[in-house]
Amino acid sequence: MNQEDTGGKTGKWAIVQVLVKYLGYMVLFIVALQLGQLWVQRDAVIGKAPPLTAVDINGSSVSLTDYSGQPLLLYFWASWCPVCRFEHGTITSLAEDYNVLSVALQSGTVGEIIAHMNEHDADYRVINDPEGWIGSEYGIRGVPTMFLLDADGNIHSSLSGYTSGLSLRLRLWLLSGNGS
Repeated sequence: MNQEDTGGKTGKWAIVQVLVKYLGYMVLFIVALQLGQLWVQRDAVIGKAPPLTAVDINGSSVSLTDYSGQPLLLYFWASWCPVCRFEHGTITSLAEDYNVLSVALQSGTVGEIIAHMNEHDADYRVINDPEGWIGSEYGIRGVPTMFLLDADGNIHSSLSGYTSGLSLRLRLWLLSGNGS
């Protein structure tokens, strides 16, 4: 029996085999990403967010208690992190609609951070953590890392690595009580 007698099933079967193969690779890739994220977040705090009182890069005092009764995105980043630079636009956009407080980990002086923010058109509140002490309190092992805090200051979820703006916006929207 030749290929014409089989009605072209050989070609279709080859396509199915390739699709199944790549689907398998995709599943392995997703599992590897998830395991990597779990590893990076292994020490991240859960439950009530540790107290945080500091002075932001503009010289104003800031505390987590300033955001009581409202959800908050607590964003840990660094100027030397390529993924963080990529996410500046997303975080700036979120800050227009939601509370965002960020911590620049080991990113230099206040002047260097201000210059970095200006260079990347980033516009959200920043605390400088030159020694990484705040990051240590939160168990940060890599940047970017984000904590979504509910209105009571409890950590609702934490994310490490690139996170889409849509995902963050949806999570903050739900924490705002709009999803119920």
